[in-house]
Amino acid sequence: MNKIKILYIAGWGRSGSTIIARILGQVQPFFHGGELRTIWKDGLYKNSICGCGERLKECQTWRNIFATNLENIEHIDAELMTKLRDSAEPKTKEVILSSVFPLLNKKKAISKKYISTLENLYDGIRRSTNTKLIIDDSLHPGYASILNRIDRFELYILHLIRDPHGCAYSWLKPSQYLGNYNVNDTAKGWTLRNIATELLASGNNQKYMRIHYEDFIKNPRATVQKIVNFVGFSDVDLPFVADDEVDLGITHSVFGNPNRMKTGVVKLKLDEQWKTNLSKKDYWKVTGLCLPLMLRYGYPKKNN
Repeated sequence: MNKIKILYIAGWGRSGSTIIARILGQVQPFFHGGELRTIWKDGLYKNSICGCGERLKECQTWRNIFATNLENIEHIDAELMTKLRDSAEPKTKEVILSSVFPLLNKKKAISKKYISTLENLYDGIRRSTNTKLIIDDSLHPGYASILNRIDRFELYILHLIRDPHGCAYSWLKPSQYLGNYNVNDTAKGWTLRNIATELLASGNNQKYMRIHYEDFIKNPRATVQKIVNFVGFSDVDLPFVADDEVDLGITHSVFGNPNRMKTGVVKLKLDEQWKTNLSKKDYWKVTGLCLPLMLRYGYPKKNN
């Protein structure tokens, strides 16, 4: 049986995952599912808006996906699936501890029902949409660790990193859909999640790729070409109309940044508002908490 190929985008939020996933979602034969980790609670239980603009339960693409291997989308027990996910998914700190001290920190058990449902979900996407690669930008290393333990999945991890000052400033701005984080929470979350993502991929460098938001924006076409090469699809057509402009159509992402629904030609520009708008106090807070990992990832040179 052919394995289900998944490109999992991992990292801290507000690092550019939505735009990268959307660009990849335009490529044939790829499917951008959005933050699939959230499909049960935010997708089905809340019946949130799909990237196509329809409510998820009314989206014909998702109705077809669920009908392929599972059951009528109306009959899915989203509360139960959320509980099964929460009981199986390790927290970010637990991913780190289980990687550093594997004998002292046993992995959480995953129920057979949860495993079979995930297999049926991703296989339903593959079969219903005739895709060769599923783009999942759930970001959380804990969820990636679950997918990595399922034999039917062939998981590729794209580790996306952005300067933590940019992340911190972006999370300070009001958001109706995604909430906010203060700079302390962002700095700690950025550090822990990036460490966990690296550790999760250790020992499997052939299926791990690290990119920086800043490098992507400077050379978007070349960066996306590297990503598709990484997952074994070097001869696909990319949706760029210029080196820094991309033509975006709809994707059926289940949850995420509201920008995922905008279509048309988009010019990719580096968002550096934090350089003038982030207070000195917050700047030094982030620097103090993130400095060791910033240096490891090449900051502040990446911003020059």
